[in-house]
Amino acid sequence: MSVAVMCEMCSAVYQTESCDPVLLPCGHTFCRTCVAGVQRKGDLSCPTCSRDISHLDVKDLLVNFQVLNLSRNYNKLQQDSCRDHGDELKYWCRDCESSLCSLCLYTDHPQGHRVLLARTFLEERKHSLKDQAMYIDRTVKETTHDFHSNLRQCFQKIKILTQVQADVLGILNDLQKSCSIKSVLNLEEKMKALQDKGLSSLTNGGIKVLNGGDDGQTAVGIEEGKTEVAKDLIMQQQKAPPVAHQTVNSQRVKLDCRDGRLLLHSLAQHVDTHLSMQLPSEVFLELSAGGRCLGRVYIQLWSHLRRAHQFLALCLGTLGPSHVGASFKSVSDMDKERETIWCTEYCSPGGGTGYRALMLDMEWDGEYGSEPRQGLVVAYSNDVNNYGFGICTRGKPGANFSSPFGQVSSGLEVVQSAVRHDPVTEVTITDCGLVIPDLTQPITS
Repeated sequence: MSVAVMCEMCSAVYQTESCDPVLLPCGHTFCRTCVAGVQRKGDLSCPTCSRDISHLDVKDLLVNFQVLNLSRNYNKLQQDSCRDHGDELKYWCRDCESSLCSLCLYTDHPQGHRVLLARTFLEERKHSLKDQAMYIDRTVKETTHDFHSNLRQCFQKIKILTQVQADVLGILNDLQKSCSIKSVLNLEEKMKALQDKGLSSLTNGGIKVLNGGDDGQTAVGIEEGKTEVAKDLIMQQQKAPPVAHQTVNSQRVKLDCRDGRLLLHSLAQHVDTHLSMQLPSEVFLELSAGGRCLGRVYIQLWSHLRRAHQFLALCLGTLGPSHVGASFKSVSDMDKERETIWCTEYCSPGGGTGYRALMLDMEWDGEYGSEPRQGLVVAYSNDVNNYGFGICTRGKPGANFSSPFGQVSSGLEVVQSAVRHDPVTEVTITDCGLVIPDLTQPITS
């Protein structure tokens, strides 16, 4: 019944005025707000059957009273009943902070208390929560904007620092080769120009480059009273525990600045500087079913495998097709060892679905095989040339998966919820993408 009284687009229960169910000429029903929103976005067709609705005036659409009556009965069923009298809890007492039925109000309840209709109290609380949520949303947006602005400034400083470092190394290299007074004097001029131009530009922006110690290295500090965010980041770096030995999933790549551009070096380049970043290898999938979001699943990809690169490309859509819109097709070994939920398609930019692999020569069986365990992300095993992946929810000692390429890092309960959804074919991937790594983590020597 809940599906019949809820708008398929926004999942809100139909109500008079605030969420009127309106009937389209094709026979499908949606709330008036959603139909108006569809027209504002320029999508002039019914969301269910794609029939043209561009000629309709949303204000003139008739209310589907049959559905509205069903929603009223549904709302009554959802309301709690008084444990003492069995009647509907129609009232709320502000002083007692409790719900009341009519008999409670006129028999046992103290006189003089502030009593109001339950639906009035409900609307007040909903408005209050909405105001709080909107305030938090504004605060988050403003803070995010400020953070992005600071991040851009940090990258500019990184570019300047790396360029200064390159210039200093160049001077040191020329100094070692120098064997004449003229060349040394020229290097002194270069050093003076570097101090006048490079260091002053950093100090003006709030980051102060101090003179190096006896080792001749340049130290970076924070000018008093400025850049509190930068101070916090440096404190985090100083307190952070040493990072464990690097694996294929936590490699760091060198950052450098040349010719006014910030460069990300090849993995073959040894990371011998603190100007580096962790190689991204964690992705997320947002799963939904029946118009309801089940949650997000986070997956740590094994980035040394081509299958992991294919999965990443489908999370980002960099090759065109994407996981967004794809549905899960089946669950194997339900309620048994090696239980696994399978998705065997992806969606193309044109709206169709595909099932062929996007890359060649991908890993399969042999040294790439692994014992099934909870959270393991594996390749679809019917055809090595076809695309597909599964997420294992129960291990099976002694068995084998031909080509795992990742592991769920969090959100396994979302996968388990998808496995239990009936039918599983209603479970779709409504969003996906890349998790940005923590750039503040120190590197290992």
